[in-house]
Amino acid sequence: MTESDFSPKRNHIHSESSKEELPERFFNIRMRASLNGKHCSGGEEILLERNLEEGISRLFKRGLGSAPHHLKNDLTISIRVDGVAPEHLQRSQLLPVRQLHSESEETTRSFIRSFLLFSLGKISVDQEKSTQKILDCIDSLLKPTANPLWGAILLSPSGEKIPVPEEGVRTTHIGMEWKTKEELEASAESNGISGRRFPEALMLASKVVAQPLIHLELCISDDPTYTTGYIAAKDIAYIRLPHMKKAGMTGGGRIYLLNRIPDDDELTALIAGLKETSVLFDKMSPISPPQHLEDLLFTCKQELECPPIHSNPG
Repeated sequence: MTESDFSPKRNHIHSESSKEELPERFFNIRMRASLNGKHCSGGEEILLERNLEEGISRLFKRGLGSAPHHLKNDLTISIRVDGVAPEHLQRSQLLPVRQLHSESEETTRSFIRSFLLFSLGKISVDQEKSTQKILDCIDSLLKPTANPLWGAILLSPSGEKIPVPEEGVRTTHIGMEWKTKEELEASAESNGISGRRFPEALMLASKVVAQPLIHLELCISDDPTYTTGYIAAKDIAYIRLPHMKKAGMTGGGRIYLLNRIPDDDELTALIAGLKETSVLFDKMSPISPPQHLEDLLFTCKQELECPPIHSNPG
């Protein structure tokens, strides 16, 4: 693909007296693969119609490759395609990225605790108590379960769970312009980040914390071979956190911490917006090299006091 892949393509309809120009349509593609009923792969993109077939093929191959050859007969791949009207497509900027230099679960846990304590200052009456409840929720997510959530848990500023649909709160309908993706991958590689997980997680987190009701997101992968997670916080950054769990642990999940308790209508609108509003990221923000715990905490506190200029969907 090239930069022009996301530029409006002009189609001409001729008549005896006029010529009308129609914008090319966007589509959202979502793939989910399961092996014997257990989720094993997923992905999504927002593409122009001319790139639709290529995108479907790319996601299908990802799903097909998620199972070993001898188990492919037990693999189920679902692909859904939805049209997105150009006037309903929001464009936005990715969060800036920071990284914790950590060589142990203990260092990462210490950063999370310290980060929560100062970031909760504006939304919680008792930061210490709220922080402990959030840490307890993280521990519960790390325990293996036969029925893991597909979506996120919602927590109030005090760390209490807010009732949500049984499968959790889903965030979908996100995509990135190809030129922005190339720039992001090049910058990520120069800062020691590789793989497809990072761009997808950054998109999702950038959509999540742009919501006015959401204070931060915390994510731990349920992949036993992948131990890096993140905290994404409004007005601060997407912060990559290595060693969020021990290798081999199958637990994981997402937490969306709200800045206040919403009423029923606000909660319904939040869940619908995260699941249904289409956001295309066409700008990236800087990626910084790893910092040691105290240095990163100092940087985050500065950014909280003087937040960077950042474009959010809306």
